[in-house]
Amino acid sequence: MNYKDMKIEDIIEWCVSHKETEWLKATAAKVYKTEDGKERRISFIELKLEFVKKFMPDIAPKAQPKKPSMYDLIANL
Repeated sequence: MNYKDMKIEDIIEWCVSHKETEWLKATAAKVYKTEDGKERRISFIELKLEFVKKFMPDIAPKAQPKKPSMYDLIANL
């Protein structure tokens, strides 16, 4: 299984076979507050990232260094 091609069906199948369905249900039930005060449910991308970080950290995407912004480049002149 790789991070890029992972689908929800893959996560469900893995959780069922490893008896982690309670973790999956609890994670899928998460609710976040938006900036305007509304609530939203966890997205698939967020769920997938939490799954990979917890159970398969070796395939988790690595953070890339942030490139300087236009303002940073101008300030450095």
